[in-house]
Amino acid sequence: MPEAEGRRHNSEKRFEKIEKIINENTKRIEVLCNTDWYDNKQLYEMISKLKTQFGDFNENFHKYNGLVEKYNCLITQQQNLNEKITNLEKIKLQIKTEKNSTEKTNNSWGVWITRIIAFLSTTIAFVQYIGG
Repeated sequence: MPEAEGRRHNSEKRFEKIEKIINENTKRIEVLCNTDWYDNKQLYEMISKLKTQFGDFNENFHKYNGLVEKYNCLITQQQNLNEKITNLEKIKLQIKTEKNSTEKTNNSWGVWITRIIAFLSTTIAFVQYIGG
């Protein structure tokens, strides 16, 4: 009897394995039946459309890539122009400062010369009045 039970147990295990395999294959068949299948003509047409779409994409990509390069070039030019403007503003400020100091110096000399002439004139007039 123990041998018969052992055989029955082994056959039950085999039966369970076969049942498991059948269930897995049934699931696979259902998946295959429920998915889309295409014939060669449909696949060829789909591939042709993809080729066209990739061609269009490449054209747009190259245009975009060119725009990015132009944009980067314009940014660089703008930065260079901003630096030049800053330098010109500094030079303008230096020139204005030099001009103001020159004017102040010239005005200062003019005032002193005027004072000296007035003093000398007053002194000469006073000496003539006293001496004369």
